[in-house]
Amino acid sequence: MNNLTFIICFLGGLFLGAIFYGGLWLTVKYCISLKNPGIAFLGSFILRISFSLIGFYYLFDKDWLNLLVSFAGFMLARITITKMVKSFDFKEFNHENKP
Repeated sequence: MNNLTFIICFLGGLFLGAIFYGGLWLTVKYCISLKNPGIAFLGSFILRISFSLIGFYYLFDKDWLNLLVSFAGFMLARITITKMVKSFDFKEFNHENKP
């Protein structure tokens, strides 16, 4: 194992996490205004999970340390995106607050 492999796996995990949690945020932002958001949530979930599992499979490369480092990057992306969207005001998308 060399350090370049770990850096690539960590950055790959960051990318997968950004796609997964960024996609989740965009889905919630979009679906909050729909009358029946179930299909959109289900479709988004299937796409995000599929993309993440395929990405982890390729980053894994039969070494559990690669998977661990990738997962650390994935969790860092989760923490970062969660902090970024806390300031977002969902009231502007809420149907009940229409004038």
